[in-house]
Amino acid sequence: MKFSIQSVFKNLLFLLTMISILLFMISLIELNRYSSFRKIENIQEQKVLVNKLYDLGRADLDYSIIQVRGMSADLKTTALSLNTISSYDVLGTLFGFSSEFNNDIKILLDSEDKYIEQLNLYYANNTEELDKKLNDLTSSKKALLSHLDEIVYKNLKYDKSKFFITQWIFYTTFLLSLIGVFWYSKKLKIIYNDIRSLYAIGQEKTSETIATEEVDAIKIRMVRKPTTTQNPSMVDPVTGIKNYKGMVHAYSEKKGMKDSNYTTVCVFEVDNFRKYEKELPKELTQTMLKKIAFIISLYEQPTDVIARIDYDQFAVVLSRESKDKALNDCDSIRKSIEEAVFKNPQGERIPFTLSGGFLIKQANKSLDDAISNAKEILQTAKANGQNRIAQIRDHAEKF
Repeated sequence: MKFSIQSVFKNLLFLLTMISILLFMISLIELNRYSSFRKIENIQEQKVLVNKLYDLGRADLDYSIIQVRGMSADLKTTALSLNTISSYDVLGTLFGFSSEFNNDIKILLDSEDKYIEQLNLYYANNTEELDKKLNDLTSSKKALLSHLDEIVYKNLKYDKSKFFITQWIFYTTFLLSLIGVFWYSKKLKIIYNDIRSLYAIGQEKTSETIATEEVDAIKIRMVRKPTTTQNPSMVDPVTGIKNYKGMVHAYSEKKGMKDSNYTTVCVFEVDNFRKYEKELPKELTQTMLKKIAFIISLYEQPTDVIARIDYDQFAVVLSRESKDKALNDCDSIRKSIEEAVFKNPQGERIPFTLSGGFLIKQANKSLDDAISNAKEILQTAKANGQNRIAQIRDHAEKF
């Protein structure tokens, strides 16, 4: 049963969106870990201040009183900064942890007020009931430290909850990614093979089964008949590409595929091939012709036709959106042959090049006429130094 390429890409987009959302949530949780670390650091700072205030002693009372005033202010400021840290905890607000933490901060501030009050009483100049004041100070210190420990414990529980959420999201993301990789790699491979079967028009691909609805519809519209490669009389035996007869037959099949495009014809001739033919073994020159034909065939699109029409001549019929695009593709073929490496039996490089005659095929002219005109233009390219493509304007006096 054929499947739709559109549905595959819609589902793939949905899967990637879901994975992106889950990864964003993991990132958000990990970023919120900073606020959790800051809370612990803040509480540790408060514990240090609480113990320092308690350990001041009355030996130097004036110094202790000054220290109590300064460190008490620091203690309150540090506690109040927990509100700022809590405001950055977006995830805590989302899952309802922040409201409980805010209540703990209020209780903490009350405990610190009581502790500071006991500090002021103990470090006052009044020496009455010092033992009772010390006991009250010790009790308020224990209560304050106990509450700070409780906040740390709750924060650890909160981090544990975030860990389980992160773990669940991670496993879900991993599972979705794993399924997506195996499932969609298979689907995309099938889609690619279907598209390749369309691109490889003119080659033996008729035995392949089309698995996608869109490609099947395109293939039906193309009305592909038996390819010329299945008929030996339409194939050049040396290069394996179409001969003149095969070119005419293939062109008749494809000429209506893109009516809005320009149809262009370029006849290429291998420069100085007759000379090389005399100097090199026949088997080697035929191998080189086959290599040249292969390089030209790399530029063939589904609506194009390439053929060997004479011993050293190739015809390329292109269907493109513009004349410039067709001319650029023909020039790319010429450059590719120029840059290709051909060697003689001694390992020395042979500089093969192509000359071409290029024109736009008129709708009222047959392909035979266009080929004949392109051959005439080709003579201008050869006369002007070879390894170039001549156009109709270069040969205007002939038309």
